[in-house]
Amino acid sequence: MRASRVPEDPTTWKLCVRLLVREGRWPDAYNLVLNLRKHHLPHVSFVSDGVPVAVWAELLGTVKRRALRGLRRMCDPGMYNLARYRLVMRLLPKIGVSMLDTPPPQAVYMSVAALLRMQERESARKVTAHFVTMGPKDSGLRLVHLHVAAEPGRESLVTFSRALQDLRGFRVLCPELEPNSTTLFLLLGHLKGAKKCGTIGDRLVQWFRRRWGNSVVSCEVERRVLALAVKEKQVGLIKKWMTCVQTRRKIWWMWSVEREVVDGGVPRRRSARQRPEVRLAAAGKERLPVDRLLHRASRVLKSEGKALGRPCLSRAADTR
Repeated sequence: MRASRVPEDPTTWKLCVRLLVREGRWPDAYNLVLNLRKHHLPHVSFVSDGVPVAVWAELLGTVKRRALRGLRRMCDPGMYNLARYRLVMRLLPKIGVSMLDTPPPQAVYMSVAALLRMQERESARKVTAHFVTMGPKDSGLRLVHLHVAAEPGRESLVTFSRALQDLRGFRVLCPELEPNSTTLFLLLGHLKGAKKCGTIGDRLVQWFRRRWGNSVVSCEVERRVLALAVKEKQVGLIKKWMTCVQTRRKIWWMWSVEREVVDGGVPRRRSARQRPEVRLAAAGKERLPVDRLLHRASRVLKSEGKALGRPCLSRAADTR
């Protein structure tokens, strides 16, 4: 770009900062952002300390999973330090500002995610409560999902109750906020460490279905409830959700065969936002985890049948 005398714009600096953060070079990214004050960036509507907010928000990203290897493997430098916390506070406008001086939704999303990673849950709630009404069906629901999602290794009934409380509190502030299948899927993730995980998960799904319809029960929700039932070894719930998973797989297989016949085997152009269940190219990748889950469920049914003195239950039929 410099050899061709192409001037940099905010998108160029945003991608440079994102690359440095994902490589684990957070101090270098921070210094690059500080040096941007010397550059004149025209046509930027919202600027914080002379730097576009979209560039500031990239500092709140996370390191790539395998960026730090070997002896250099350590925590993200700057993830939990005071400088990043001050950066989040400087990104967000003060409560009561006009709607014209609002940062972009992606900057708010990354700021709330950074606050939650730094265990500043109360500050994250205040920020979410202020911005959740601006786009309840899109950006607002994404902010709520950050509070509802379970932290790895901290799944319990305590976190499940806290997530439900947060969801109810945000719905009181914004009644237009309607949970979807992703909300239910994230809530079920808290039950992995509970003793009665399958029973509680089944009751939660039934409550969501009565409140918001059958659209909240997706294939991911069915598989997660089946996994919870297998962990609790509830034979009735295993049979119930095992039938749902197999029926959905059979319907999908019939649909894929019909589409192959109708289209004549010519691959259609697919969007990246399509769900993996409806993409023929991802059929093999999706089939393997489902096969493993069904195999686990079949083994539990066999073991429970032997313990009760009943004939061994046959293995689940393959619906491919």
